[in-house]
Amino acid sequence: MRGFTLIELMVVMLIISFAALVVVVNGPRSQAAGKKAADDLALSLKLADDFATLSNQPVRLVLEEDRYYFERYAGAEWSPAVLGGFPLVTVIPTSVTINYATKSIVEDNEERLLRRAVDDDDDDKDDDRDDVEREFAVIDPTGLPVAVQIDFLQRGRRWSVTRNEEGEVSIYVGRP
Repeated sequence: MRGFTLIELMVVMLIISFAALVVVVNGPRSQAAGKKAADDLALSLKLADDFATLSNQPVRLVLEEDRYYFERYAGAEWSPAVLGGFPLVTVIPTSVTINYATKSIVEDNEERLLRRAVDDDDDDKDDDRDDVEREFAVIDPTGLPVAVQIDFLQRGRRWSVTRNEEGEVSIYVGRP
């Protein structure tokens, strides 16, 4: 008799099942965390820009290695800014790494805004994350041009969230 035994067929089916499992686990859904993080930040930046303009208060993006949040400058101190229905602190998934860059086309504008942000932040006594490095980007209600680019990297994909000097927010998808 010629043909395959039941054991041989079961082994082949098992190998095919494992191959399908690898494809499903490493497929597009595994990159959903990076895309969602970029989409959430883009929307939050738009909301922060609107909030700064409507309230006539500077808003700053505080970016740490594993989370980000927004604060508003009211009176003489920075306090949490609630933007729409977003949480006060957005945690970035551990599978996603971020890169950050900021620039200004107005000389010394960025340094002035960031210096004020850092100086005021040094006064915070009740911060339980003093050892974490923070980056700041201030969204000024008067329209001073500060551009921000934040790259979310995950599994060979990059989502770049950019706020240009005019306040327009966009997302670029590509390779690192």
